[in-house]
Amino acid sequence: PSVAQDLMDSQLPQTVHAQSRGDDIHFIESRLEEYRDRLSGLAAELDVLRRFHRQTLHDLPLGVCTLASDLEILSWNRAMMEITQCSDDQVIGARLDALPQPWRELLLNFFRSPDSQHLRTQVTTDGQPRWFNLHRAMIGDANGNHVLVMEDVSALQQLESRLHHAERLAAIGRLAAGVAHEIGNPVTGIACLAQNLKAEQPGNADVQLAARDILEQTQRVSRIVQSLVGF
Repeated sequence: PSVAQDLMDSQLPQTVHAQSRGDDIHFIESRLEEYRDRLSGLAAELDVLRRFHRQTLHDLPLGVCTLASDLEILSWNRAMMEITQCSDDQVIGARLDALPQPWRELLLNFFRSPDSQHLRTQVTTDGQPRWFNLHRAMIGDANGNHVLVMEDVSALQQLESRLHHAERLAAIGRLAAGVAHEIGNPVTGIACLAQNLKAEQPGNADVQLAARDILEQTQRVSRIVQSLVGF
């Protein structure tokens, strides 16, 4: 670390304090990019390691945002840009309360919350609901930097909603099958009795008419039950 500190002091055109809170991380990164071709030896190895960690953070599938103690945005990775449609050039160096809605309200409320995570938080963007898992961690002491992580779980939420809907339809199907069974048995018995009555008294016009009406009504009930099962 001491050698790295000497290299930083000699190469960068500003004083780097050992106890720096990291408020000028973005500026230091930009200066390192300008001096990348001049670095050699240990400095070059440190630069490669820095680039590796920076690229890993940038390419994570989760949205990651780093904040200074005064809520200045220090980093804003690719997933965060895809989620919010805000480029890193627009937000890095700005404060969290300068973000457009609904992200300003979402992240500020989460940052001020005593909870370190919020699960399935719903946000409406472009008229469509979206759901996010939010996580927060602190780097260093109470005055250190904060890391906010956003995970888009909208696809999972929609899949679970479709699954719940399918389960409700399956429950309705089981109910319809049970109703059809419980109603179908006595209706079949009534139809059999009406047919027997019709066959036993062929000469009685009133009995024949009543038996025919009973059979027609039992068929109507059967059609209704079949429609219920079909639905």
